[in-house]
Amino acid sequence: YIAYNLMCLVIIGLCILKQYLVQHQISLTGYRQRKLEETIVYGMHTTLGYLIMLVAMTFNIGIFIAIMAGCTLGHYYYPPIPQGFSVKSGDIQSKEMQIKRAATLGTRCH
Repeated sequence: YIAYNLMCLVIIGLCILKQYLVQHQISLTGYRQRKLEETIVYGMHTTLGYLIMLVAMTFNIGIFIAIMAGCTLGHYYYPPIPQGFSVKSGDIQSKEMQIKRAATLGTRCH
């Protein structure tokens, strides 16, 4: 039972991490650095999404509840950013940046 409970806690942590990746970007100075950063974050986000999906497909109710708890906690701690505001400073972003960010990172936990 210890391994099962530990696995559920790890799954909750992965779901929270996935939501964190959705909502936060690190601003770097150069365009290439920023593009590389966005690409790495997108890859991690997608990998975690598929990993969580595969775990959910075990059809274990305890693991499913852990996934839902992790996604819910991640959404609570890292809620969607109001449209028109940037991640870091609360400054208004351009419409183009909002569209690019939404297309790149998505907004769902799964």
